[in-house]
This record gives sequence, C-alpha cells and structure tokens, in this order.
Amino acid sequence: ATSEDKVFQIAFNHMVNPKIVRIKQSEAEKAKIKEMFHMVHPSERMDALFEAIRHESEGQTLVFCRTKREVDSVAERLLSKGLSVEAIHGDFRQVRRDKVMKNYKDGKTEILVATDVAARGIHVENITTVINYSLPDDPTVYVHRIGRTGRVGKTGVAISLYTIDQKYTLNDYRTRASAAFQAGAY
Repeated sequence: ATSEDKVFQIAFNHMVNPKIVRIKQSEAEKAKIKEMFHMVHPSERMDALFEAIRHESEGQTLVFCRTKREVDSVAERLLSKGLSVEAIHGDFRQVRRDKVMKNYKDGKTEILVATDVAARGIHVENITTVINYSLPDDPTVYVHRIGRTGRVGKTGVAISLYTIDQKYTLNDYRTRASAAFQAGAY
C-alpha cells in the first residue's frame, strides 16, 4: 500500500460517507515555459537585460529583482532607453501600487520591474516573458517567479541572468522547475 492509500484508509475510518474527488490537469493546461539561462559578468547585467528584452521578449514582461533599490535602478535605466516600464515594490503606497498594476494589467505598461514580495498575487494572463535580473536564493522562489508566464495553455519564456558563482545552483533550479511543471503545479 502507498502512503496515499494509508491516508485514505485513516480518513475512511473516521468519516461518514466520504467521497474522493480527484482533479487532474490536462497536458494542455500545464505550463509551457521555455527556460533560458545567460551567464553574465556583473558589470554587464544591465546590457544583458536590455538585449534579452529586445530580442526575446514579445508582449508583457515581468522583471524580477532582489531588492527595492535594484528595482528602482533597473526601471530607471530601462526607462532611459525609451521602454514602457514601471516599477513596483513594498515602499510604494497602496494607491501607487494599484495604479501601476492597473496600467500593467490594461497593457499600458509593457515591462513591470518588481521584487518578489511586491509581485505576490500578481495574476496577469498576458505575461509572455519573465526575466530574473537577479536570481533568488531559494529555488522555490524561482519556480514561483517563472510560473507567472506560460499560463492557461499559453507559452511563455523565462530568462535568467546569472553570474559564474551562481552556475552550480542552476541545476537545482531547473530540477525544481521541471518537477513543479510536470506535476501541473502551474
């Protein structure tokens, strides 16, 4: 017997007329995300981001940064290149966050630069590209980040910029992402 069988047996022993409902996602509903990894020198990260946006991004893009300061800096630099970009992080007042999100959801803003905390709860159907400007420490956070694209049967692209010292963590990230998406978690 599997552990699932044991759990069911315990449940059946303590419930009146229990029913089992199984929900399984179809293959079409599972995320379809093309992952790309670009090793960059730290001083070339911004140029690599700009090139990734120019060549790999179609439609709405969500750029993840690790800190509020990094979010502000990246958004300013992209704005200076003439791109349609806004930033969002925890230091923004709720009114401003709501306005930024409305602009992004309505398609008025093409690129949103965000921290993980600020991006929680962002459910925008048309995000075609997620870019990890800086990788998170936790591979689970990576999975949540890239899960913002490739939703509802659509395809998406996840681009991660990393430095040579992060090279060895990439396998863990890929393994976790693959397992999560194979299981239909997204």
